[in-house]
Amino acid sequence: RQALGFYLAEGEHLVLELGKALARRSALLTSRILVSHEYLAAGLPVGFPMQLPRETLNARQMSQLSDTRSPQGVMAIVPILPAPSPTPGERAIYLHEIQDPGNLGTLLRSLAWFGGFRCLLSPDSVDPYNPKVVRASMGAVFRLPFETEVTLDALAQQGVVPGDGALAAVAAEHGALSAQGAVSPTGNQAI
Repeated sequence: RQALGFYLAEGEHLVLELGKALARRSALLTSRILVSHEYLAAGLPVGFPMQLPRETLNARQMSQLSDTRSPQGVMAIVPILPAPSPTPGERAIYLHEIQDPGNLGTLLRSLAWFGGFRCLLSPDSVDPYNPKVVRASMGAVFRLPFETEVTLDALAQQGVVPGDGALAAVAAEHGALSAQGAVSPTGNQAI
């Protein structure tokens, strides 16, 4: 994934969520859609991202690419985008060594639902583009800004110090993260 700069988002729900995210993140327009002949024959659902290039695969090709036992017949090849710069008022949560893909996907989904958050992942956390993370995020991976390989030392250099306060109290001001209270690192399934 990292070497190629793309990841797979499998299933109709994720493809539809990708379509919704295109308006906010135009760089996602370099995504491509893969559909099976059977999926195409059933008719494309309302909200299908028609503006993205589409390729049709046979069932065997689709199952070779799929990470699931019963592929839905639709997936997207999505670019790995750099995190946008922090925005004023944005908060961040630092997740330390999250290893379970389902847990990370659920956390990303929750942060996206609340809005105004950025996710900072420590080294040794699960890859946020892991297929299980992407599925569990239910499309949040397209909308939520997140950074990987963020160390506590890097946060300390920005003046953010772990403490006993809120789960995450880091705000973005003038395009840089600054401490606004304390940051409690959370992770390794201790949530």
